Amino acid sequence: MPLEEARKKTWLVDSKGLIVKSRLESLQHFKKPWAHDHEPVKELVDAVNGIKPTVFNGTSGVGRTLTKEAVEAMAPLNEKAK
Repeated sequence: MPLEEARKKTWLVDSKGLIVKSRLESLQHFKKPWAHDHEPVKELVDAVNGIKPTVFNGTSGVGRTLTKEAVEAMAPLNEKAK
């Protein structure tokens, strides 16, 4: 898959929330190419409810980011999780 297509399908979240274009001024340079046109979203569960992802992938230096509520919000989006 071409990089630009992968970026369109990949959403990132950092300690301040969803990586979105309205945050470009404050984003580290390596995050900027991954910013989407989307309203700011602070909480992971709210990002899940808005974006409807099918996969979580990553690590976090911020404890308790992946909450039970975020997992429960994502479960109905995946056939095997139902």
